[in-house]
Amino acid sequence: MSTHTNITKRKVRQKNRLGKVLEYDRYILHFQDPATNKRKMRRFKTRKEAEAARNDFIKNADGMKRRKESPPMTLQEAVDYWLKSKEGVIIASCMNSYKQTARDYIIGPLLMGGSNVRRHYGMTKEIPKGIDFVKMLGGDTKIEEITTSEIRMWYLRIIKHSTTYVAKTAKKNLSSIFRIIEEDFEIRLARIPLRPGPVHRRARRELLSEEQVRKIIEHGQQDLKWGLYYVFPFLTGVRPNEMLGLLWKDVDLEARRIRICRTQSPNGDLKSFTKTDAGMREIPMSDLLYDMFIK
Repeated sequence: MSTHTNITKRKVRQKNRLGKVLEYDRYILHFQDPATNKRKMRRFKTRKEAEAARNDFIKNADGMKRRKESPPMTLQEAVDYWLKSKEGVIIASCMNSYKQTARDYIIGPLLMGGSNVRRHYGMTKEIPKGIDFVKMLGGDTKIEEITTSEIRMWYLRIIKHSTTYVAKTAKKNLSSIFRIIEEDFEIRLARIPLRPGPVHRRARRELLSEEQVRKIIEHGQQDLKWGLYYVFPFLTGVRPNEMLGLLWKDVDLEARRIRICRTQSPNGDLKSFTKTDAGMREIPMSDLLYDMFIK
């Protein structure tokens, strides 16, 4: 297969938030995708980045080819495979969230209307009058046939009928599905667009000031009965469910280390894993926290 590539320079104009039009150079890498045999292009800020991407593409072109002997996988099969890989690794609430997002926003179709309408439909399977469905990506769609442009339009449909947060969550889950399928089945899938729609900016959170945190810790030092419980998160940075999942065997007073290896579910059950793999960790115990344990 040909690995012919070329790099072109293009002037790009963009209006900023103040309405001023900015002009800058972008370097476009043109190439033929080994997975689909279609011409594609990628945009870079500098020629050096474009040349590095071109060299990497030429080096890995053979590995980017799709395995012809593998039967085409549908999106539903890919979602099922992804969910199965999460069993026993994430907590039940996360798994339920993944399943709902995959069912409603990735596979679809999505019932139009608010959350109350969708909740009623989920419980009764009755479609309210005048309410229709919105097409999502579809479970029968061959995952290798999904293009970047289709993902972009799908993302915008979710924003139109739901929220930007839901759209970003669905896109993140779809990206995770694509990554595991590419890795385990050695196939090349479409790139997930980086900024497929409007940028969502969260409202600025009002955090406690250093003075407020200091007062809480000082009060906790005087409260010998409950002080350790509400000061502990400030001195360790753990999540509430990680703190509630701690056992005394996880606290090593001699080494002054705390091992985070489980969480507590809302129903009180202990789970032998954390929210993410990175959550399995050991935390050093400060002198202040050590003194509160001793007391």
